[in-house]
Amino acid sequence: MTLKMWEGVSQQIVTISDRGIMNNILVSIDEENWDHKPSIKLQYKDWVDKFGNPRHEVSVIGARLGSNIDKVSPTSLARAISQGRTWSPFIFNECPHWKRPRRIEALFKSCQVFAIDFDNGESTDEIKKRAEELGIKLTVIHNSFSSTENFPKHRGIVFTEEKVTDFEEAKRFSVALAYAFDGDKQCIDVARLYFGSKPDSIIEVNKDAKVSIKKLQELAKEINADQYINKVSERGAEKPEATHWGDSTAQKNILHKLSKSKQTYIRKKVLGILKEVETFDGSKGSRYECVWRNTSRLARMPELVGSAVFQWMTDSIKKNQYFADWDWEPEGVVMNAIKWSIDHSDDPV
Repeated sequence: MTLKMWEGVSQQIVTISDRGIMNNILVSIDEENWDHKPSIKLQYKDWVDKFGNPRHEVSVIGARLGSNIDKVSPTSLARAISQGRTWSPFIFNECPHWKRPRRIEALFKSCQVFAIDFDNGESTDEIKKRAEELGIKLTVIHNSFSSTENFPKHRGIVFTEEKVTDFEEAKRFSVALAYAFDGDKQCIDVARLYFGSKPDSIIEVNKDAKVSIKKLQELAKEINADQYINKVSERGAEKPEATHWGDSTAQKNILHKLSKSKQTYIRKKVLGILKEVETFDGSKGSRYECVWRNTSRLARMPELVGSAVFQWMTDSIKKNQYFADWDWEPEGVVMNAIKWSIDHSDDPV
């Protein structure tokens, strides 16, 4: 059956058919249509959290997106994008704590689609020329909500021949595409969501275009994707050096060398900081600020090792329902705060 294409799309793709063409690709996709780019500054309808704080548009979409999974083809995905629907190329496992899929890297399950953002004013001809040089044909190309005639912003979407189920490989492919195409280097985490766009935003749909896993492996090797992964901080920080990171035995040894009064002081201080996290209700800043600030306070205490701070902080976050719909990966934020704090341990607290 030939799809009746949507208003505003060029005649070039009006007759594209979905029959037998990659129409079983799973993505996470929101059901709501938007006529503007969702914002962290705009309240979603009249929604508030249980503490009475306004819920902004992006947080609402981000929190529910991981649980909304659907099958798409190149044309059906393009149509959803033209309707302003937010989506993510990635599928996620159920969170053992919250008992539902959550859009965080630690719960990555699989993907068969990747996206590259072009936010530097590149023309579609320039993007397609680069794709040709790389030997990769983009499946979908579209304008973003914020694109203008004077400064266009595009997104290229790549369908793969096979499903990717290995997290490290998915990360490597995402990085390789962003750097090979000279796209937005921030859009490389494998929990990224992408906003839809306007009805006339679809530039091109190539229903048969798909890239092989072997091609992506070659591309990742060619640009040495691992070197860039190690620079990424947002959601996938590496553990700090082992001498600072330590383990439970190292933590016990440090505490046992302290006087009883010092141990009592440390315990009281740690519990006080963790209580701030466990009782945080959004009335004094954002969740990110709360987690980063309190992780840093703990990590910069010379009596504590990173592994203990990580365990205590992540456990405290899980105890607080206010973090249930947080669209950041708590483990990644905590890990980055620990690493930063160790690197700046000599700075004034």
